[in-house]
Amino acid sequence: MKIIKFKKVPSTQDIAKKLAEKNIKEAIVLAEEQTSGRGRYGRIWFSPIGGLWFSILLRPNIDPMDSIKLMALAGLAITKAIRDFTHLPAFIKWPNDVYINDKKVCGILIESSIENNRLKYVIIGIGLNVNNSFSNIPSNILKNITSLRSELGKVIDKEALFKVILKKFKELYNSFINKNFNKIIEEYKKYSLIINKDILIKRNNEIMKCKVLDIGEDYSLIVKINNEIIKFSYDEILKIDFC
Repeated sequence: MKIIKFKKVPSTQDIAKKLAEKNIKEAIVLAEEQTSGRGRYGRIWFSPIGGLWFSILLRPNIDPMDSIKLMALAGLAITKAIRDFTHLPAFIKWPNDVYINDKKVCGILIESSIENNRLKYVIIGIGLNVNNSFSNIPSNILKNITSLRSELGKVIDKEALFKVILKKFKELYNSFINKNFNKIIEEYKKYSLIINKDILIKRNNEIMKCKVLDIGEDYSLIVKINNEIIKFSYDEILKIDFC
């Protein structure tokens, strides 16, 4: 897969989308810095020099409803790569974050295009705090984030880590294409930060306390609220906090 590198861009997601509309089959867009990085629901993602900011353009022949499962693949690939490369205790916070020591180190964004009930393409955006500093970041955000450099106390070989991430992702993606998502989600659950934990979920304007029971084979969140078992899809929940 071709890797297209940039020094500074508004958003790797936007560049990947332009490539997709030009009928580029697959590509990885990598930038040293983003000026308009974004997360779910358009939330700002600070992307200064030192981090890994990249988007993966894919065209899998799958049901459009299954594209969200690629978020699980990305989260698992990042988590395994961090653990193998740094030996830090990385865990996945459903649906799209990776945490170390209760702080967010990575965010994942999925965007797709569907035409005539067929998936045209999917773009996986990944933002990983590696060696970047956190100057000019609001204090309310700063208290909840970390970087690999902060956790290890030394500079990370960013290029070498990137290669490990891509290797892990390729292995999982090949397994996914071969209809082995059930095995992937079972491995994913070993690194889950929230299974068997009490959490607060925000849905629309409602905040509910619940206990996480499981993550479904369709990448849904299965919880217990007031003795009732409920399944939530990725796009039903605006935010998850720990109790």
